[in-house]
Amino acid sequence: MTLLELTKNRLEELKKVLSWCSSKLKTPSNGALYVRKERGKLRYYCHNAENNNLTYLGEDKNDQIVKLEEELYSRKLQKVAGKEASALEKLLKELKKSPSWETVYYEIPKDKRHLIKPLEISPLKVSKADIEKWGITRKANNEPGPNITVKGEYVKSKSELIIADRLERAGVPYHYEADLPVAEEKLGQFYVWHPDFKVLNTRTGKEYWWEHFGRMDNPDYFSSCNYKLMVYAMNGIFPGDNLIVTMETSKTQLNSEYVDALIEHYLK
Repeated sequence: MTLLELTKNRLEELKKVLSWCSSKLKTPSNGALYVRKERGKLRYYCHNAENNNLTYLGEDKNDQIVKLEEELYSRKLQKVAGKEASALEKLLKELKKSPSWETVYYEIPKDKRHLIKPLEISPLKVSKADIEKWGITRKANNEPGPNITVKGEYVKSKSELIIADRLERAGVPYHYEADLPVAEEKLGQFYVWHPDFKVLNTRTGKEYWWEHFGRMDNPDYFSSCNYKLMVYAMNGIFPGDNLIVTMETSKTQLNSEYVDALIEHYLK
């Protein structure tokens, strides 16, 4: 995972933290918890900043005691998380402007790359053991069909066959029709979808989903694809980010050169 991706993930986490803090501070109490030890026992008071008064809170006020301390924790947490989020937002802007050093090699024309052995010192490089573990063949959702890949798997369409074989040729690990739990907000339910491919960038460790939409000149099919993309977005899966999308019509069919270009861009 790249620094950019890590920063995005951390920001999403901080947004949840800040949202939690806001929920705890919706109805704040008028005061702060003050504790002091008297005769070997802890005694709790509510300190009112406006008049500087202390009000004793007995055992029957336990709910108020807990609420006061939760509010103090929430205010401190909100302050610290807010500062971190602000700093990361500035960092994210800079990271988006600046390409990573690993991309330099892939900016060199293909016919000249064989002259260079690219530098490989990134601590984010995925180990061979992790790649092998990720790439364990998955038998589910792989029923016999008319199209057999070079790996000996069955796929439903000729276009999926092209994608699978080009991924294999490029040394990119993939799973065909892996399980993906999604929440369909419109229906208010969770379902398990099976995108065409789940693929792994072995250099960064980032996972992508790959969907091929094969009949885009069919209005009903187009409509279902549009809905599918909306559901993906609602589940944090976005084209160009962690979703690779290919399309074709009866006049413009998928070809291996286009698939290779996408593999080069996202997965190498």
